[in-house]
Amino acid sequence: MLKFLADENVPYGVVKRLRDDGIDIISVYDVQRGITDSEVAELANREERILITFDKDFGTILNHTFR
Repeated sequence: MLKFLADENVPYGVVKRLRDDGIDIISVYDVQRGITDSEVAELANREERILITFDKDFGTILNHTFR
C-alpha cells in the first residue's frame, strides 16, 4: 500500500479529504511544524512515504541527502 507525507505547504483540507477517502497520508503539520526541508525528506525516507510538496527545492535536497 502506498503511504504519503504532505509537506506543510499542501492545504490541510486536501490531506483531510485524502484521509477520509482511505489514503494513508500524514502531514508535516501534524508531525512537527517548522522542520527543515532536509528533515522533511529524511522523515519521508525513514517512514517510506511518498512526499507531496509544492516546494521546488526538493529536487536539489533529495540529490544531496540520498547520494
